[in-house]
Amino acid sequence: MRECYEYKLHRNHNGNLIQPSWIERGGFLFQESTKTYVGFTPVENERDYFVPDEVLKLDKAAFVSRGIAIHGNDPFINDEKIDARAELPISDLPKMTNTEANAYLNKLWDENVA
Repeated sequence: MRECYEYKLHRNHNGNLIQPSWIERGGFLFQESTKTYVGFTPVENERDYFVPDEVLKLDKAAFVSRGIAIHGNDPFINDEKIDARAELPISDLPKMTNTEANAYLNKLWDENVA
């Protein structure tokens, strides 16, 4: 089982921005206004390392809601409808509908939390 957290990138000793070491699967649902991502890490009783108390833990409803808000401002690309042979500008790539985005977010949650 995994839990879902909102996080910001950390700076390493070389000054590069990196994903926090306690995130197992990350880089999801970037929110420009807060410079935050969403990621997953094992539940507390399945890990032997620290996750900061200050980070926001998301449940499924909050995860999906965040994703739908991001999709509303910048619609997700529908990879399943892209012809690999076509060279389209980003603005012409097929976008997900709200229903497709909701299904995608629920699937993403289920694949990462289970």
